[in-house]
Amino acid sequence: MSVPAGRLEVERVEDVAVVRLLGEHDLASTAALRDSLLTLIEQGFGVVVDCTETEFLDVAVLRKLLEADDALHARGRRLAVLLHTECPVERFFKMVHVERWIAVTSEWPVAIRLAGSSGRAGSS
Repeated sequence: MSVPAGRLEVERVEDVAVVRLLGEHDLASTAALRDSLLTLIEQGFGVVVDCTETEFLDVAVLRKLLEADDALHARGRRLAVLLHTECPVERFFKMVHVERWIAVTSEWPVAIRLAGSSGRAGSS
C-alpha cells in the first residue's frame, strides 16, 4: 500500500510533539512542514521528526529540520529524528552526516527524551 506523497501527522507526547513524515517529502512539502514546526516550537514543544515511514526526503526538507533545530536551541529545546536502520532516509542522513547537527536515533524512548525539556546534546 502506497502512502500519499508529502503527508504529515502530529501527535503530542507530554512536552514533545512528534511529527510523522509519511511518503515522499521534497521542496513541495517544505512550506507545510515549516509551518507545522514553527507552530509547535512557538507552543513550547520539543520536536521529534519520525521518519520511520518516510520513503524519500531531500535537502530542502533537511534544511527545514536544521532551521527548526536552531529555533528550538534558542528556546533551550531540541529536535530529534527517529529513523529505522537501513531505510532510505537513514542512508541519506549517513551520507551527509546529519548526526553532526541533529540528534538521530532509532529508539522511540530516546527520541522523546532527547526532544524533551531535559534533553541535551548527543545522539544515539
